[in-house]
Amino acid sequence: MNYYRLQHILTTTVVLLLIGIVFSWPLVIGVIIKSAFGPTLEALSEPNRWSLQEVEFNRGWFNSEARTVFTLEGEFAKQTRDAQLSLDSKIPLQATLIHQIHHGPVLGMGRPSFLPALALIETTIEFPPETHNWLQQIFLEVTPIHLRTLFQWDGTVITRVESPAAQSTLKGGAKLNWQGIGGTLEIGKERNTILGDLTMPLLELANDAGRLTLEQFAIHLDTRQHLSGIWLGDIGVSLKSFGFTVPEKSDHNFIIAGLHATSISQERGKTFNAQITIDLDDLSIGGQPFSSGGFTAEVQGIDLISFAKLYKDLRALDQQPIINSAHEDKLKQLFVSQLPRLIRYSPEVGISRLALKTPQGVIEGKLRLIVVPELDNILPDFTPAQLIQNVDATIDISTPSILIADLLRTQVMREIISTGEFGNNREEIEKLAQAITEQRIAVLLAQNFLISEKERYRINAKFIKGKLEINGYQRNELFNFLGENSK
Repeated sequence: MNYYRLQHILTTTVVLLLIGIVFSWPLVIGVIIKSAFGPTLEALSEPNRWSLQEVEFNRGWFNSEARTVFTLEGEFAKQTRDAQLSLDSKIPLQATLIHQIHHGPVLGMGRPSFLPALALIETTIEFPPETHNWLQQIFLEVTPIHLRTLFQWDGTVITRVESPAAQSTLKGGAKLNWQGIGGTLEIGKERNTILGDLTMPLLELANDAGRLTLEQFAIHLDTRQHLSGIWLGDIGVSLKSFGFTVPEKSDHNFIIAGLHATSISQERGKTFNAQITIDLDDLSIGGQPFSSGGFTAEVQGIDLISFAKLYKDLRALDQQPIINSAHEDKLKQLFVSQLPRLIRYSPEVGISRLALKTPQGVIEGKLRLIVVPELDNILPDFTPAQLIQNVDATIDISTPSILIADLLRTQVMREIISTGEFGNNREEIEKLAQAITEQRIAVLLAQNFLISEKERYRINAKFIKGKLEINGYQRNELFNFLGENSK
């Protein structure tokens, strides 16, 4: 056979094979996606919270279309109905998700890419008629929520959430300013990592009665699933401001500003460790500053496997119907059964930073609880009552002296008013309250329950091996006092 003819035949064969692969590959991918679609929805469902169910899947060669129904269930559905009293309890809370599936190869999420992806799913939400009519006032014919999900060749799934900005006047005259919402969620190829960000720049709703504003809300996720089943990693939430203001009625105003919250959880050795930090720039109610500041809470040394089992059991219990006290009894049994294993590595819990700002000054403090179990006591029937004998605790709080005085004075005034002895004579009530307050503070200082330090009062308490110490003095007699008052 002629060499050139052979070369021509081989070239033609390769080209035909490539063409066949190119044209058959989308069909193969479509078959794979269809077979995996239902099980994926089932995995994303959360019993007694929400469910995703496939109702239709029309597979094509290059494109397919699917429809799924999202249903709120259990406590989530109840809370939604409680918030919207007009919702009929007999009608399920549902929305239909319409998926346009473009299967392999695709060039990415609306942008050119040299590395084509396996499939792209564009999802829109079809709301029930009553919800659709309300949303149509805001978004007109534009889709309120659009999801674009990209399936990479390595198995990574990237979902982009988009909602357009909208300004409109609702029925009743309320004006809405919505600056949209956007974010990305990336799920790793092994389905055990989640990386995501979601931001909402502005939501503003105003009428003659007042103005509701939520500004620069953001969520960040960077988590992974441990072999035990629990998720570890970082979660962050921030909010520039949230508030409700009423014209000419400042006593009805409510404002939160500068909220930053983070949660960090990780494995260290065989233990679970977590840190939660919350900071707030301003909280005012009725036009008056209430508080600000923040705190950091920490958990260290919890046995990871036991913690994961307890978490799994609690979630399973939460999905069961609550029947009178049976739910509480099961809850106690779960904690008691896991307690010996949870504390085997001497866990610590506490507040490593407390700084709460008040009009009178800053409240500062620390709290530390450590479980130091004796090995002989770690038995299967180890109970919470026995746990107290293995706990060491320290607390250190420093407050402005004027704050303590104000709190005590308020309490004394209530006591005086309740007697009715002085009627409505405000001047006499305040004068007597001031005298009694000064007397009580003097007693607390004399008995060393309070320590005076530069216009501040401090309390340092320790509970070690069943013994109580306050500001360096043994105070075990307080146990007898508390026992008498509990009778």
